[in-house]
Amino acid sequence: MYRSKAWTVLVETVAVLATPCGQGAENSPSSSIWYGAEAGASNVTQSLTGSRTRSSEFSMALRGGIVLTPQFLLGAEVGGFLLEASNLNDPERGRGISQVFVVAEHCARPGREGLFGKAGLGYASYWGLRSGDTNRSGWGGSLALGHGTVTAGHGAFGPMLTFTAGRFGDMRYRAVSIGLNWSSL
Repeated sequence: MYRSKAWTVLVETVAVLATPCGQGAENSPSSSIWYGAEAGASNVTQSLTGSRTRSSEFSMALRGGIVLTPQFLLGAEVGGFLLEASNLNDPERGRGISQVFVVAEHCARPGREGLFGKAGLGYASYWGLRSGDTNRSGWGGSLALGHGTVTAGHGAFGPMLTFTAGRFGDMRYRAVSIGLNWSSL
């Protein structure tokens, strides 16, 4: 019974997100290219063969792509999490997770105002400068929900909640991020 309801909700959500809506002249995208950025705080959990670490970290991403419809955007995102800041005086300091994802965004209304959802999938890598640290690469994905408010022709700005997860061989990571998002119109 529960599985049937879950599938129904999933199918209805996909149908709503895939339905194109009418485009008003005032909400027309000014370009067929879009770009954006986000920055926030993340709770990152890493697990490696029996051990688990949690930390609060800075996250950031830059993205851009093409406008397929006034509500549906497709593009690429480059971002990640800074696990330990580098230090020029200490070459043993510095660790992070980098991501390069193909992303799709769907806005509830044309013009980037109101609720939007984002999904991404692609390459992820762990890097570390400590001796003995093994750089690793693998895959990752993200799901996000946000709200944009148009700011006097300078794009849409607002909060965003993102869940990200990935795997590099025997190392896994999960992160929940709360941040601010800006996108061009």
